[in-house]
Amino acid sequence: MLKKFNPTNVLQIGLLILLIVSIGQVVFWIIDQVNYTNTVRDEFLSVLISTDPNEESTIYSQSYIEKLYEDSESRINRVIWEGSFFLLVLIIGIGILTVTIRREYDLRKRQQNFLAAISHELKSPLASIRISAEAILLDKPSSRYNKRINRVLSDVDRLLRMIDNLLDTSKIESGKVTIKKEKVYLKTVIESCISNFSEDLLENINISLNLDKGLDIYSDRLILESIIANIIDNSIKSCNAAKSSNIEIKGECKNNSIILAIKDDGMGYPIKDNEMIFEKFYRSGDELVRSMPGSGLGLYIVKKLVSLLDGKIISTSDGINKGAIFIITWPIE
Repeated sequence: MLKKFNPTNVLQIGLLILLIVSIGQVVFWIIDQVNYTNTVRDEFLSVLISTDPNEESTIYSQSYIEKLYEDSESRINRVIWEGSFFLLVLIIGIGILTVTIRREYDLRKRQQNFLAAISHELKSPLASIRISAEAILLDKPSSRYNKRINRVLSDVDRLLRMIDNLLDTSKIESGKVTIKKEKVYLKTVIESCISNFSEDLLENINISLNLDKGLDIYSDRLILESIIANIIDNSIKSCNAAKSSNIEIKGECKNNSIILAIKDDGMGYPIKDNEMIFEKFYRSGDELVRSMPGSGLGLYIVKKLVSLLDGKIISTSDGINKGAIFIITWPIE
């Protein structure tokens, strides 16, 4: 199981270090100012005593010395009060910031736990609906009802994928992703992913496979399926939105790397979004007029999971309605 650093703990440690360094700096500044004040006073006294040999000047020097001591003590007290006040404000400020960060982290964790719990609760009834719909199909209903049942299966599958994405996001962000690597044949994984999509969803989609014979990879099968399924799902949505139909999947071994490319002729996205397409919740265009469904989590999950498998992924598009291509590269182990 992969554990990642807790960013809240790292930030709290950083704030503690900042506080310690700041306290050290302020204490050093106070000591330096006190020493400087005492040094200047002593230098004045030495000059004054050495230049006042007669009795009349001595009387004058005594009053001046008392005033000099008063002024120096006053300056030292002022420096100590200023330094102490600054330290107090700094400690209170960092304390409030730390408490706020901790509360925000706890709230975010509760939200993640809530989403995970709700997702689990939703999966059971949706799975039951799917099984019931499939059972009805086995009774060979009329073509009229057959189409409606396939639509139900398609919508249930879409909801189940969204729930899986929520659960995967929660696991990734909490560092609870378990990796079990084994020898996996890419063609088998891809065909398994495609078979999980409903017939209604694939009705107008043409998916072509072009993989090197016997192409395999040492990886985690479940994570690999999640990566490929999310990209294919994104390509299907893109094609449906653009009223196109072609998805091409290529795989090859090249330069000591496994390269998998998934290309579609669908909706695509603006060239400026190439760097943003894998950001969490990011979706290109205006949400109010969007024709392509989705939650903005699929490609974010893909990016994170590919990284966990020591791979790299890039995506490019020539613009709206010009399709997109996703290229994943894994080093050969």
